[in-house]
Amino acid sequence: MRLLRITTLYPSYIDAFYRGHPGLAREPYAVQRSRLDEDFFGWADSWSFALAPLGWETQDVAMNAAPLQRAWAREHGAKVFASGERIAIEQAREFRPDLLWYDHDDAALLQAIRERVPGLRGVLGWTGSALGRTGAWPQIQLMLSCAPEAVLACESRGLKAALLPHAFDPRVAERLPDLPPRWDASFIGQLVEGAGFHGGRLRLLAEVATRVPIELFVPRPPRTWRSRIRRAVSALTGRRKGAPVPPAIAAAHDGVYGLAMYQVLRESRAALNIHADSSPRFASNMRLFEATGVGTCLVTDWKENIGALFEPDREVLTYRDASECAALLSRLSKHPDEAAAIGAAGRRRTLAAHTFAHRAPLLDGHLRSLLR
Repeated sequence: MRLLRITTLYPSYIDAFYRGHPGLAREPYAVQRSRLDEDFFGWADSWSFALAPLGWETQDVAMNAAPLQRAWAREHGAKVFASGERIAIEQAREFRPDLLWYDHDDAALLQAIRERVPGLRGVLGWTGSALGRTGAWPQIQLMLSCAPEAVLACESRGLKAALLPHAFDPRVAERLPDLPPRWDASFIGQLVEGAGFHGGRLRLLAEVATRVPIELFVPRPPRTWRSRIRRAVSALTGRRKGAPVPPAIAAAHDGVYGLAMYQVLRESRAALNIHADSSPRFASNMRLFEATGVGTCLVTDWKENIGALFEPDREVLTYRDASECAALLSRLSKHPDEAAAIGAAGRRRTLAAHTFAHRAPLLDGHLRSLLR
């Protein structure tokens, strides 16, 4: 059985990845694909690897990775300067999948693939907790999501949906140097304005950063997050415009991705996790398993299902507000042995219950439901 997964990667990640691998864009498609997979950004080839023992041949298409896609086009007689969408159609035509996992919102592209790929028997979609554009939804038979809130929202709109929790790939740890901690606490993530995104995250970070040292790793969009978090700090503390901001904010790092992100997590005694506004009830994001998977003590916002994923106070620590969060981070800074013990327990739980291999039978069941 064949599964084609079409997705896009963060443009900032693609640019950084190819800058860090000079000459890679001239290499064959297989070499570039392998290097990307070895960096473990997002899902990389984790689903392909986990589904293979269950009888699935999976092809992953990173549609907006221009050097990668152009390499495929060169090797398959397609127009090298065709758009990523046109190349993706040709990749689908050649692969001839039974199912398409469409992690994109372009309805016209999906329609073109369905028309030009004979034998395609079903289409799955994907959404995080924040629902994106819905133009492609009428062509999707099953929407998968890591977030129970999103599953309920999809169902309320008449779309069949199912839960597929995130997971950790144990191969990541094999590629990380075992270095001692550099930072007491770190936060890695986006700060996106808009309904359902990161308003709560922004406010909590602003308050926590005024109380305890924390290393921030946040991508810088054209309208930088620094100005937004400065405004949040001013609102919370009564600082005048132009007044100094906490050192953690002033000295923040740019975003990190792939293995570089995992390395920052591993070199942090504690990793702060803050769900998006679109996840008010349930813990569901990737950081839950990324941080615990590399053995870092996870400090995460309390959600009603956290006890089903990890044992609070032994495998992870949870907080309900900024004051409690800051107190936990301060405590772990003073008691590194406690942080190490919780990190080790969290890692054992993730490796025992939350890997892609553990999730693969669930995904396999969802896939086979579309083949009946």
